[in-house]
Amino acid sequence: GTEAEVLEKLIPELKELLRNRTLFLPPLIQRLKDIPLLAGHFLKTYSKKNGRKIGGLSREATEKLVSYGWPGNIKELENVIQRASMVASEDLIIPGDLIFVRPSEKETHKINILRNEKIRNLLTHPATMKLLIWFNIFMVTLMAGFTLYTGLFKPADDPLQQYENNLGMVITWIVWFPILPLSAVLVGRIWCGVCPIAGIGDLAARVKKFNLPVPRILKRMDFWLVIFTFLILDYLEEFLDIAGTPLATGTLLLIIIGLSALFCVLYERKTFCRYVCPLAGLLGTYSTLSMVEVRGNKRICQTQCGQHHCLKGTEKAEGCPMFSYPASLTTNAECMMCFNCLKSCDQRGVQVNLRPPLQELWRQSQPLLSLALFGVMLVGLMAHHQFMEGTYWKVTKKTLETSPGLVYTLLYGLGLAMAVIPFWLSSTLSAAASREKISENMAYYGMAFIPLALAGHLAHVGHEFLDEGLYEMMAYLAMAYNYLTSGIAIGSEPVEIAPFIHGSINTFIKVMIILGGATASLIALVMIARRLSKRNVFGRILPHGLILLLFLAGYLVIFTAPTGKPKPQVTEPQASLSVAKALGGAQGGTISGDSRFGKGGKALPG
Repeated sequence: GTEAEVLEKLIPELKELLRNRTLFLPPLIQRLKDIPLLAGHFLKTYSKKNGRKIGGLSREATEKLVSYGWPGNIKELENVIQRASMVASEDLIIPGDLIFVRPSEKETHKINILRNEKIRNLLTHPATMKLLIWFNIFMVTLMAGFTLYTGLFKPADDPLQQYENNLGMVITWIVWFPILPLSAVLVGRIWCGVCPIAGIGDLAARVKKFNLPVPRILKRMDFWLVIFTFLILDYLEEFLDIAGTPLATGTLLLIIIGLSALFCVLYERKTFCRYVCPLAGLLGTYSTLSMVEVRGNKRICQTQCGQHHCLKGTEKAEGCPMFSYPASLTTNAECMMCFNCLKSCDQRGVQVNLRPPLQELWRQSQPLLSLALFGVMLVGLMAHHQFMEGTYWKVTKKTLETSPGLVYTLLYGLGLAMAVIPFWLSSTLSAAASREKISENMAYYGMAFIPLALAGHLAHVGHEFLDEGLYEMMAYLAMAYNYLTSGIAIGSEPVEIAPFIHGSINTFIKVMIILGGATASLIALVMIARRLSKRNVFGRILPHGLILLLFLAGYLVIFTAPTGKPKPQVTEPQASLSVAKALGGAQGGTISGDSRFGKGGKALPG
């Protein structure tokens, strides 16, 4: 209120003391003890005004408030608490409810492509995303239909049971699987924005939606949960050879679609996509490298917006399905590129920016430990999956007397441990040099290993595609052509495509991808260290640099190792010779009889 209104509320003694005096209060950042008190006052005021029963702020939320710079002082704090009281779904304010607390960031080297009206009109047109979603729904229905029909109603010896003869398998593992990491690094989580699984869930929610608040445990686990679900899916996918049989692939699709529909019906917005979906962790991690981002213009949001339509939604579009506020976004991992906020904002406060790649890795002021650690985990997982394709492992596993399931489980855990444990050790040394907590060091510097993880992923799927996936896809297209023109049933007369890409070319491509990823990780390490402090940069990055060099050496050994099918052992005296030839004679581009596209062991016919 006005000065007179404020004075009227004071007790007489204090009013008399202040009547002829001027007090100068220092900025809020210099009065950290006042922040929890003021936040509690504003929360009580706006909770009562909004008819909410919110007991207070959690310890984590209070820590987030006092760690922020507050350039807008008390008024900005009031706005933050006001919005938190509106969106909170618990009896306590948690960090996720503080949707406007973020460090200031200079919009350097960014281009807002929405300045082009044609692009703006395209992205805001209601039909644009709907057409893409409906197309993907058709495709996933086709994939699930083909795989389930074959698995349930076709005999085991039917040609359609074979991986390369089934349309659903070809689309799923040869076309869709390698596109995922590429889409994330190019356009962020755009796949999430047009995801058919979420689209089917939305269709189910039209019949009945309970709109229950997000369970507290999901909010508290946050990104850790999607990491856990990804690891479970990744483990079972190879352990059960899901990509090797149509029935298993179709069942997996059906389970994920069912879970998505269940969460869409029960809970508000897209709780499944935000907190549960296995692919959310993978795509969210890789999207931090993307050259495209959706962000809010903080000045416009502060001065011209009072309705928060981007968060709550309008008749034009629903509110943010990820429970995010564009002006507070600092990472692509929390944006599914649905552009609902863009459609809802009448003040043009939402921007779609082109930015330098990798920039997000070192511009994070409060990076998530879970996200950073998952990037390191992926480094180990990609090495593990490529190792399982190697000739050495194919020869060795035939001589094992231990349970294959136990051996695979141990190898899977070993792949994770060989990445996480060295990183923890390097973080311990780096934290000692910078005098910070080990967890903070891991959160900052773990982001730098995401480019190497992506390089390993691209090298792995690229190897599989150039090794056999390309030829399987071409063979299927040839069989489909024969069926359409001559009526020859697909698979009844297999088509063999002679490999025309030499193994050395495949190996060269893998090495270049890995070297590029390692270089990007090194750049990120240096930039992160320099952004945190200009002092002792070398000492802080040296431990991580040595671990990066170790990871690079391991990648080069694993990804250049032979992957050909070992020759059968004909007689006992020739056994050692057969193994030696398998180890020494196979080339990177040789068709692998035990490999399948992506990860694991799909056996080719013959």
